Amino acid sequence: MLFRSVCALAQPKPTLTPADYGKWETLGAGTLSPDGKWLTYEIRRTNGDNELRVAPTSAAGKTYILANCAGPAFSSDHRWLACEAGVSETEQEKARKANRTLQNKLDLLDLTSGAITVVDDVQALAFAGDGPYLAFRKYNPVAAGAARGGAAPAPASGGGRGGRGGAGAASDTERDPTGYTLIVRNLSTGIDATFGNV
Repeated sequence: MLFRSVCALAQPKPTLTPADYGKWETLGAGTLSPDGKWLTYEIRRTNGDNELRVAPTSAAGKTYILANCAGPAFSSDHRWLACEAGVSETEQEKARKANRTLQNKLDLLDLTSGAITVVDDVQALAFAGDGPYLAFRKYNPVAAGAARGGAAPAPASGGGRGGRGGAGAASDTERDPTGYTLIVRNLSTGIDATFGNV
């Protein structure tokens, strides 16, 4: 019995690899919903595979996980949560090597049902002060097309927040003066109103 104990103590400890270090987590910023029923907080990992967790403040309820999401916002009726979704650092590196442009998405979480809606190519978003409306702005198609055509690489910087900030977008002086496409979604009906050249 004593021999077994000595052998167990003598066993070497496993060596940590770079992949192991990449899994280390730190707690990021937190946001409380206006009604106090939900808390969002960021989990940041060394390897850049970050996530936003949306947890109920009561004992009951489910915690939702949104990959590489940041900038959470709650609707005025506390039913919806929206955030900007980027990509992992691994995907960013693949895009850089392929000279491919990455663009953020919109993740929309229904806090009542848990359903998640994803809208591609969304640059900015905002809820209405009251009423079930979400406005989101799409990327400028001229600047995006130029970047896809090889005029610019895909730098999709994570900025330490899971790929937020888009990738390869032109500066204000380089953007087409015709403007952007703005979409206002009625969350009660799911109907969009689209405004061009905003």
